[in-house]
Amino acid sequence: MNNNQQYDNMGYPVEIVSKTRTNALLGKSFLFMLIGLLLTGVVALFTAYSGAVITILSNPLYFYGMMIVQLGVVWTLSLAFKKLSYHAAGALFFVYAILSGVTLSIIFLAYELYSIIYIFFAAAAMFGALAVVGYKTKKDLIGWRPVIQVGLIVSIIVSLINIFILHLSMLDVLLDVVILGLFCAATIYDINKIKKAQRYANIPQDKLAVYFALDLYLDFINIFLRLLSLLGKRR
Repeated sequence: MNNNQQYDNMGYPVEIVSKTRTNALLGKSFLFMLIGLLLTGVVALFTAYSGAVITILSNPLYFYGMMIVQLGVVWTLSLAFKKLSYHAAGALFFVYAILSGVTLSIIFLAYELYSIIYIFFAAAAMFGALAVVGYKTKKDLIGWRPVIQVGLIVSIIVSLINIFILHLSMLDVLLDVVILGLFCAATIYDINKIKKAQRYANIPQDKLAVYFALDLYLDFINIFLRLLSLLGKRR
């Protein structure tokens, strides 16, 4: 038995591989993420401009039901990743991207289209810069993970308290800034995680790319939404 074997947070053994293979995994992860974002954007535009978003908002059960399904998809990908096949993981990722497009279509009702476009490109530039930082950082950033997780949990709890009890607009702004900072840190951490994890033994690279793509997708979407909330031109 190899006592020096390292394991990731999903219980998979890891081994050091060449920089070329690491870059290939990063490339596949980014490709899946970009396809997911494109799919989300197309679905969001169609849902908004076809009028379907009005139907969804008129019945809260539809909207909240889809959000619950989205959470279920994320939990399934995270908790059952070991058992899922590559095709099943990929299908779940794209289902999540489609559902996100439906729920995110409401931003077209709340914000001016030009504002959504320039905030999207601002988010893309920020995400790209953070990805470079994560890739260039040589230190293993595994210690960031619990801090980011606790920060997000606390932020969600405070957000719910503010929505249902406090109703403080300045607290909303502060939470947007804090959550933006947390997802900026998460982006650096996730890129660094892919680089430092290198290759997971006995796990197909394409399957790993789906898992990592979901992390990157969530980072980008949340950076975009926080910037939109802070800087977007409302209707």
